[in-house]
Amino acid sequence: MRSAIGARLRGTYWATLLGREMVAELGGAERIIREAPVHSVESFGDGALYLQLTPEPEPITTPAMQTGLLALEQFLRPVLVPLPLYWATRAAEA
Repeated sequence: MRSAIGARLRGTYWATLLGREMVAELGGAERIIREAPVHSVESFGDGALYLQLTPEPEPITTPAMQTGLLALEQFLRPVLVPLPLYWATRAAEA
């Protein structure tokens, strides 16, 4: 499956690690640092980046996590497994 779709994320989470290929596909580290809707971005070596959604872990049911995961899902869409977007689907149903 990986050979068919390449390096892809299965979803969005409080902490996300982007490999070098995903960073490039999203427009590079500078763009991600500047535009990703997250609390912090850290270099993880060899071109990889670590994204942290909020300062501290929060229950997935909090408004900050709900809106944050939706925004992050939209931002990461090019590197997500090509399935319906989970948080966008939940927001549309609400």
